[in-house]
Amino acid sequence: MEIIHHNTSMTKKITWFVFLFSLFTLTVFGIYRTIFLHQFSDTTANFYKIILYGIRLDIGLIGFEFFSMAIIAILIGRWSLRINLLLAWILTFFHIAYAFANLQFFAERNQQIGESFAAYLTSPYEIYIAVHPVASNHPILASLVLLLCIGFFYTGVRYSRRYSLDVVLVWKSPKNLVIVILLGLIAWIPCWDIVTVKKVKKPSGMQIRVLHSKYYAQFDHFILNQSVINPWFDLFRIHIPESLKKQVPYRLTQAEAIDLAKSNLGIVSTQLEYPLLRRLPKQTYPFVLENVVILQIEGLSQSLIAKEENGKPVMPYLAKLSKEGFYFPNGVQGFTATIGSFFATATSIHKACFDEKTKTLTSDEMNGYFGCLSRILGPEYVHYFGQAYRQNYNDFIYFMGNQGYISMSYYDFKARLEKKQLLDVADDVQGIFDGYFLDECAEILVASSQKYTAHFVTVTSHSPWTVPKTFPAPFAEPYLTAFAYVDHCIQSFMERLMSQPERFAKTLVVIVADHTSVVFSNDLWERIRIPIIFYNPQFATFPKPDHCLNIYASHVDVMPTVIALLGGDLPYAGLGKNLLDPASVKIGAVGGSRTDGFYVKDKFLLQYSPWDKEAQLFILHEGRCELKDKSEEYPGIKQEMMLEYLAQYESARR
Repeated sequence: MEIIHHNTSMTKKITWFVFLFSLFTLTVFGIYRTIFLHQFSDTTANFYKIILYGIRLDIGLIGFEFFSMAIIAILIGRWSLRINLLLAWILTFFHIAYAFANLQFFAERNQQIGESFAAYLTSPYEIYIAVHPVASNHPILASLVLLLCIGFFYTGVRYSRRYSLDVVLVWKSPKNLVIVILLGLIAWIPCWDIVTVKKVKKPSGMQIRVLHSKYYAQFDHFILNQSVINPWFDLFRIHIPESLKKQVPYRLTQAEAIDLAKSNLGIVSTQLEYPLLRRLPKQTYPFVLENVVILQIEGLSQSLIAKEENGKPVMPYLAKLSKEGFYFPNGVQGFTATIGSFFATATSIHKACFDEKTKTLTSDEMNGYFGCLSRILGPEYVHYFGQAYRQNYNDFIYFMGNQGYISMSYYDFKARLEKKQLLDVADDVQGIFDGYFLDECAEILVASSQKYTAHFVTVTSHSPWTVPKTFPAPFAEPYLTAFAYVDHCIQSFMERLMSQPERFAKTLVVIVADHTSVVFSNDLWERIRIPIIFYNPQFATFPKPDHCLNIYASHVDVMPTVIALLGGDLPYAGLGKNLLDPASVKIGAVGGSRTDGFYVKDKFLLQYSPWDKEAQLFILHEGRCELKDKSEEYPGIKQEMMLEYLAQYESARR
């Protein structure tokens, strides 16, 4: 490093480079956190503490980036101030862009963008689908952003040319190599932290570990914790490493998992080859049902059912159905992406949420032979599947085709609408608007001469929440207008089926979310809570079981409840429970996301990630989750719930 050693001017330039890059990085993420809190939080408490904790994570990021520059210099054998200045300029661009993208993603999903980064990175078309509506609806803004990006890079290139292209040959002398290594190690120091651990693990009660957001995101408030996180640092510290990890090892043997799952679910089966196969008891209801329609609604959080804005209900029709039908408000999402919850609904088997994060379905799931309704009810029925959206349509069509469904993708509905000259008004960058999609679905069902089952998946209530121009916007917020539109579309769909009153009287309609999206508080339970509605006009006069509002449900419970409403006495092989059976109140509900598993039972919510050594146990009280870990107060309950969760989840994987 002799050029730097003998050149005082160069040393000053390097010092200024390090100082300014660090200062600008801290400023970018400081502004990001301020905007995050302003946009998502209803409290300004702990603002300075959040900024301080965030700065600690930002310093770790800066150290990691300088360390990476040193590694690059060692690997290529040369170091240049001009090249490193350009590299810092590019990193600054990514800091700004990623922070902005995270704000938009969090507004939609209530989760950090890094949790889905690997999945989106391997599906560029989904990125296009997410970005295109904004670009097409705001061309001036999109052009301005593009010009700013070009200007940003042009400025960086032009400014860097003020510096000479002096190159230090790192391997030229041992001294150069030692200096670069020492500088890299110095930069690596902020990436480590001293944390408190149990004294049984370390006599001093302290341990040195790699910096992690969890050491600083420890407020009793979800949004405050999320605001502390440096999303760019977490991408490299947590999300990318997790996506590269090997398959999560089993913690129970196959026999232990199956036996415990059967015991917990009350399954009495002597089948060795098909241990979950049994016949559900015959039910006696004063109505006869034949047809089944499952509407899986994009992003339908439970809190939207009763939501009012300025005294005006957002989804009045669904609220009406929830009062007249069998309504289960305490559902837990099976997965944070449509495919996972759809899979759980269709198969009554939980999604393997920790494996193959960059794919929609694992190879076993894609090619498996499952006990779907198409298998249970057989060829006496015709079985339809339809989806309105473009992305990943091949996976859905292939999977449902394997299960014996007549599968219709976005392109099938596109062709139908083209023939009717409606495509121009019906098509959106994400897919077919729900109104036109559900109209076509209703037309298919009305024209069917056989008894049928149908599973339809909608798209319009996905961000950016665009609706047809002909639909009057009843709310200022686009997401509320989108869900109001979906409510209107469901009503039109139902009215179309009602045009055949005798047949509709024998039709069961199930309305369930795929996962949550828009929520109105920071509560963990609200963020994973979905509604499940079973509707038939005859249900309005039938007394509702008292336990419906208290039982915890999940996507896997849809199928056995459908079978019960059809009369029961049918073969079933899944991990669900009949929600109409009062005894099912004692059985917990399993849910999940890409990184966490959830298990809800009695008044407790267990949150588990295989990447963390310890699960957390929370208490549910009056419809909210107290975000304080109660593991030490209830160690026996935590252990019991952990085993029950693992038994069901690992049985599903197997």
